[in-house]
Amino acid sequence: MEKTKFEEMMDRLPSNVKESDVLRLESKKILAALLELLLHSEAKNSGIIYVGNGMLRRLSGVGSSNLLSGIQQLEDYELVTRIKGSVRKVQTEKGQASEYRINFKKLKEPIVEKTFDDLQNEINDAKANGTVK
Repeated sequence: MEKTKFEEMMDRLPSNVKESDVLRLESKKILAALLELLLHSEAKNSGIIYVGNGMLRRLSGVGSSNLLSGIQQLEDYELVTRIKGSVRKVQTEKGQASEYRINFKKLKEPIVEKTFDDLQNEINDAKANGTVK
């Protein structure tokens, strides 16, 4: 039986990501879509993926109500970094796509659920670096 495009995308995920009980399905779908974009766009050369939320939703099959939480989970586990784009303010204006980078080093590591202490340490580190007050 022939694989669908979606199945091909999901097959590209590392086994530790596919088999992870920590990551939600929508997060895995989003990561698969980002990898697809990386392989089949200018991002292949630069490592930077530019994509709007609408395109990411269509490619990943993740609804608008779950897209941001899936992206946030990928960021929480440092699998991707995202620089948020901008929304168009008027109909004639173009919005700016978000920028994504995939952290391949983290993709190879086991995905371990974060504890309260892990989260507290991240907040303390952010405070020490001056990024959170």
